[in-house]
Amino acid sequence: MGRCRVQRDWPRPRPLPFLLCGLALLVGGGAAAGGGRGDTPATEPDPSEAPATGQGGTLRVYCTWRGADYAPFHRWAPAAPAPVGFEADLIGRVATTLGKSVAFVEPPPGVTDPRIEMLTRHLSDVVISTFSITPERGRLVSFSRPYFVDGLGAMVAANAPFQSPNELATRRLLVVSGTTGEAWVRQNWPQALLLRPTISDERSAVATGQVDAYMNDRSHLVNLSAGDPRVRVLSSYLTREPWGIAVARDNAALLTRIDAALATLETSGELAALQRRWLGP
Repeated sequence: MGRCRVQRDWPRPRPLPFLLCGLALLVGGGAAAGGGRGDTPATEPDPSEAPATGQGGTLRVYCTWRGADYAPFHRWAPAAPAPVGFEADLIGRVATTLGKSVAFVEPPPGVTDPRIEMLTRHLSDVVISTFSITPERGRLVSFSRPYFVDGLGAMVAANAPFQSPNELATRRLLVVSGTTGEAWVRQNWPQALLLRPTISDERSAVATGQVDAYMNDRSHLVNLSAGDPRVRVLSSYLTREPWGIAVARDNAALLTRIDAALATLETSGELAALQRRWLGP
């Protein structure tokens, strides 16, 4: 994998509550997020895999902020040198294919939508952060071919009567501000009460009845609920959305190379192997 380092030219931002990488519902497999997750960051590679000196420089990557946890896709422990997770590993493999090393960058103070602003302000070269491909976002940034497909799911209390997500259409729902999940609920369930309070433990909010359900990427919810008997994830998806790696709209050359790298990883089976490692079979 490409060698990774963390690049920071500004003070560390305060994590914004619920700026979890957006529901890119399609990102990968609603495949269960429970089994086979690893914890080794895509940082220092095997020397034999390191790109040749001078072949391509550094790829500045925004994935998440230090202290954020959106497992199994990305998690950045406060003291860790780099994020870990499916997306951190994937961008490492892409960088190696491009002959580049990786520098994970964090958003500076004042950035409210880092997945867009880190590119439009040229603070990163790429964004890989459970970023759903939508026409609206496509007018601001350019997306690669999809690397994962997920969908909107719902976590409810273990003893709740709900069996289908559609039973939540008029309920109190915890959503992530600015995500495709929030937009979908607003458009399709106008009678639902959307809550976006500062809650540090979404599972407890559901289990104790503060909300009827927590809506987010189903793969993330499966991972979040694992081992907690107080909550469960409904089996159905409400949407299916593809996730892509984003670049600035004026960087078509980089996008072409990323698409080619993803195609190579898919053909070789490496992409599927990364998904199994982090998301399970």
